[in-house]
Formats: sequence, C-alpha cells, structure tokens
Amino acid sequence: MNTEHIKLPNSWSHRKLNEIATVTAGGTPSTKIPDYWGGDIPWMNSGEINLKRIKSVEGRITELGLSKSSTKIIPKNSILLALAGQGTTRGKVAINEIDLCTNQSLAAIMPSKECNYEFLFQNLESRYQELRKLSTGDSGRGGLNLTIIRDIVISLPPLPEQQKIADILTTVDHKLENIESQIAEYTKLKTGLMQQLLTKGIGHTKFVDSELGMIPEGWEIMMIRNIGEVITGTTPPTKNTEYYSDSRTEYLWAAPGDLGDNKYIHQTNKTLSKLGFQQIRRLPPKSILVTCVGSTIGKIGLAIKEMSTNQQINSIVCKKDVEPDFVYYYLQLKKDYIKSLAGTHAVPLLNKTSFSNILVPIPPLSEQIQIASILTSVDDKTESLQQKKQEFSNLKKGLMEQLLTGRIRVKV
Repeated sequence: MNTEHIKLPNSWSHRKLNEIATVTAGGTPSTKIPDYWGGDIPWMNSGEINLKRIKSVEGRITELGLSKSSTKIIPKNSILLALAGQGTTRGKVAINEIDLCTNQSLAAIMPSKECNYEFLFQNLESRYQELRKLSTGDSGRGGLNLTIIRDIVISLPPLPEQQKIADILTTVDHKLENIESQIAEYTKLKTGLMQQLLTKGIGHTKFVDSELGMIPEGWEIMMIRNIGEVITGTTPPTKNTEYYSDSRTEYLWAAPGDLGDNKYIHQTNKTLSKLGFQQIRRLPPKSILVTCVGSTIGKIGLAIKEMSTNQQINSIVCKKDVEPDFVYYYLQLKKDYIKSLAGTHAVPLLNKTSFSNILVPIPPLSEQIQIASILTSVDDKTESLQQKKQEFSNLKKGLMEQLLTGRIRVKV
C-alpha cells in the first residue's frame, strides 16, 4: 500500500528506500563454464522467491563463479524482490535466512541499522500490486529495476515501533505457515489414500487381471457411458439478456474456471435466469462435471444442487448403483490420463466419445460408499483448513492496512 500521501503520526517519516537500505542486484555465472558451478555457495533464482522465507536453495556456485560474475554474497536477513519473472513472480518479496547469491532477476535490499528487516519485508509484501504497477513496460512483460526500487517511499516509524509491528505481522505469518503445512500433509495423505483405495480397495486379499491391471476380486471394469448418462453442456443465446442473471442466487451455470478449487460447486461466475435455465439441459445434484476443452482439461467438480454447464464441460449423471463421489475421486486420480486423451492439438479437445469410453473400476456399492466416505473426510478437513487460512489472510491484510500506515498505533 502506498502511504506516501497519507498523513503520518508525528514520530513517523517518509523515507526513500535508498536512504535506509543498500539496494543491489545479482548475476549469473556463465553456464558454459562447469568450474563456476557445483560449489558450496548457495545461488538463488527468481522462481524460489515463492518460498518467502529462504532457508535453502537448489543452486550452487563456486568461489571462481562468484569472482567471475556480477553476483555477490547477500547477507542473511536481507529482503529479496523479484524484478522480473513469468506470471505472478514480479513484485514478490522474500527474506533470506542464510547468506546466499542471487541471479540478476532479483534485487537484494539490505536495511541499515535504523530499519528493521522484518518491518521492511512486511511493508514491501503489502505493496505487491503497487510494485507491479511501477514496472516498466507493459503489465505482462514489464520489469522493475534498481532505480525504481531505490525511489520507493517507506513510511517509517521509530525502530521500537517497527519491531513491534513486525512481531505482530510475523506472528500471523507463522500461523499461516502452520496451516499451509497442515494442508500439505492432508494433500499428501489424500494422494496416498486415493492410490491405495481406488485401485486395491479395502481389505482385499484376492486380485484378478483386467484392462486396468490387477483389481480386487468382485470389482467390475465399466466405461463411463455405462455407469451413467454423459451430457455435454450448452450456452443459451447470448443476445437474449433475459436468459442471464446478475444475481448469485439464480441458477448456477458452470464454465471450466468454476471447477477444480473445491469438491462441490457452490457458486459460478455466471448464472442463468429461470427463463435461461429452462432453455438448456439441467443436471441433478451429485452430477460429476469434467472440463474437456483447452488447458483446463481434467478439472472436476460435483454439483451440490441442480445446475447446468457450458459446452466445454461433459457431465456424468450416475446410475443408482454407482456412487458419484467414488467416480469423482477416481477421475481425480486419473486427471493426467484424461489430459493425455486430448492429444497435442493447438486447442486440446477431449471429445464426448473418447470421454465416454474411459474405463473405471467399480466395486460393489457398499464399498464405493465406504471408500468415498474416507476420502471425503480428508477433503472436509482440508477445506476447513483452507477456510481458516483465508480468515488469517484477511486478518493480516487488515492489520497491514492499519499498522503500516499508523492508523492504529502499537504500544512499545
């Protein structure tokens, strides 16, 4: 957040970054000279900025590589800022908790004694969108440079207040890191459970060969078209505005971007009016939605209530003796395989016939329900953690807006 034009408390001051820190950039030793690489000196690339707190990096260079390039040793507790990078990288910041070198796409900001490094990190992290707007060139390929970085204005409280603000925000960071660690553990657990339960089942000792390899005795192999009806979505005429609704309370109409984040589809970016909903095929609750066009092929979701989709999604309405949750998890396990069926066309496309012919192992209904229940319990825990993460993220955003501007003062 840019506080340059905000009235500050009397004890605060506006300072340019180059007045309170040394700003430099790194470099890359020649990759053509093997003697420059594989040494003991950590060397960081811009992609590792997402680690946020840098405890280790993959790259290593030698003393010779250090001396023969523009890279340099950056002392620990500096702030690293991505000057360039694909996607969302540019403008992100991190703290190096070890001495290291960086490539030329990272700026290193080494605070002076009058600036707390954690405070400066929190300040710059809160200004991500501002930093991206400061980039030279267009928004997609623009870059930051050292001149821009050095001219950034920091709203600086006295050092003891900096420390207190940093402590509060860092406490929230640690909570978020703990939640993210738990999410990662549950994600790993789910991956292992899916691989085990969806191919070997529960408590089986006898297995038979099949088109999908060894499966438990008593399971069947069925094509998707035999476990339920496959329905390709449609789009009501866009010229008729009466078919569409601006209200989230109207009828859900899913596109690929609405799938993939959570198991159930609670809302969609676009909705239909009652009239529009009557024009197209409706899907009952528990329908399985799978994207079949473009880069999002294989994204999957379950309808939580009656809804519809556009033509980039194929849906499965399962028969009564097939548990939709079980099929959902199996298709999730086979996401990469589903993608591979689309080929390498400029615009990947998994046609309805190929999708309908995908093979699925089907246990007896009672076992399907049992397996789905186990995996659902892991999903529920993960979703609860995701909600908690969002709550703490919102808390931190609010604290940043208040504490880093002096609107709320801390007791020192």
